[in-house]
Amino acid sequence: MSFFMQIWSQFNQAILPSPLHRITSGNTLLITLKGRKSGRMITVPVNYTQTGQVVRITSKPERQWWRNLKSKPEVQIVLRGEKALGNAKVFESPEDVSRELALFLQPNLRLAKYYQVSLDADRHLNPEDLRASAENLVLIRIDLSHTGEQ
Repeated sequence: MSFFMQIWSQFNQAILPSPLHRITSGNTLLITLKGRKSGRMITVPVNYTQTGQVVRITSKPERQWWRNLKSKPEVQIVLRGEKALGNAKVFESPEDVSRELALFLQPNLRLAKYYQVSLDADRHLNPEDLRASAENLVLIRIDLSHTGEQ
């Protein structure tokens, strides 16, 4: 992990559970999960979008943290300063990632440019661009089962 990413991670781990969370909580949350080999708790700041009780997160396949969710899908998140519990599902196939990426981008179409997905004149996501972007991503969907302080 680069020096900048370490600083960014530490900053978010300090800010997001605090009353100052509004600085970054509009697009960043903390996810805490159990390591499948070590058994230790791992906390990672990630970008997200939310639709109702569903939170979606993208990651690069080469990152390691999301792999823990395949065998232990229970997570705790800090979302806009509040703790919530949820169950995560990892999507890796391009077809599944493409479908979930469209749902990830829908609440905030400005993010489409970052994922190299164009919009047509009616502001619909380009299906070919979604498929191309999906080749280089995994997507994690978290269904929230409980919100509020733990």
